[in-house]
Amino acid sequence: MNPPPFTPTPSMTPARRASGKENVGTPMRMALFTPAAPPSTKRRQVLHEVTAESQAIASAHWRAQNQERLEKEEQNRAAKEEGERVAKLKEVLRAVTSAGFSSLWAFQEALHTSTDQQISASLTRSYRHDDRGTTMLNYLAERVEKPLIDAWISDKFVQKLEKEGLSLAKMLVPEEGSNVSSALARYSVPQLLLDTESAAPTLFNALSTLLCYTEGDEDSRKKRDVVLANILSMIAQTQNERASTYQIVSSLYLYACGATKSLYQVLNHAGFSLSYTSATIKLKTAQPQAPRRTEIPGASEAVHDSLG
Repeated sequence: MNPPPFTPTPSMTPARRASGKENVGTPMRMALFTPAAPPSTKRRQVLHEVTAESQAIASAHWRAQNQERLEKEEQNRAAKEEGERVAKLKEVLRAVTSAGFSSLWAFQEALHTSTDQQISASLTRSYRHDDRGTTMLNYLAERVEKPLIDAWISDKFVQKLEKEGLSLAKMLVPEEGSNVSSALARYSVPQLLLDTESAAPTLFNALSTLLCYTEGDEDSRKKRDVVLANILSMIAQTQNERASTYQIVSSLYLYACGATKSLYQVLNHAGFSLSYTSATIKLKTAQPQAPRRTEIPGASEAVHDSLG
């Protein structure tokens, strides 16, 4: 009779050290052979051929992704800076209110009308530094209603033209004690335009723009110079009747050309020349002063082109 199999009792303690055998805790898997199954093969890993076209596509894709990343970083940075700027502005506005000003406008009005020399000088330096005044005007133009801006610009422009018109008239008034011959001798269209550009730059530039001056067209510029000289002289005549230098030159030229009294009358009303009577008087006073012929640079051309 065989002895019964040995069965370990629960009181037996397990081994304290792990077994060194690898397959003790892992069941063994047996490879099964199936005669009807096709043989399994492994596919070889082959590197794709890199062409110039594929490389260009990959490079463009990388650049696009990198550009998108940079733009996103820039947007995040700008948003962060804007948030910090807004926080500072709110802090300043709270400080303005806590200082006793009822509104932001009350603070600005007090700042710009302050009689304190230090505050006034600091504000002036701030606006005049690096053309900040122009930037401030642009900010105001964007905020203020357009009709108000247009009215303000028009008012300032008119004041500027009035001031320059007086300067122009003063420039064309014959010197005290000068005779007709000296006025004829010193008259020159190019010099008149140079002096006008210096004395009345706003008026000169406005009229030059309206006359469509073009660079490089010398013949066209000469004709426009004559027209501009006529306009400026007539403006000076309306500002001051004594600003008659150009009228004296044109009147004597018309007299020498045999112009009729009716033509004198028309041109005199237009501010282009003196009256026939005044031209006759000027001619009589000029005869003993200039016994020989006096050349007038540009005067003949100016009058001839104006009449033509």
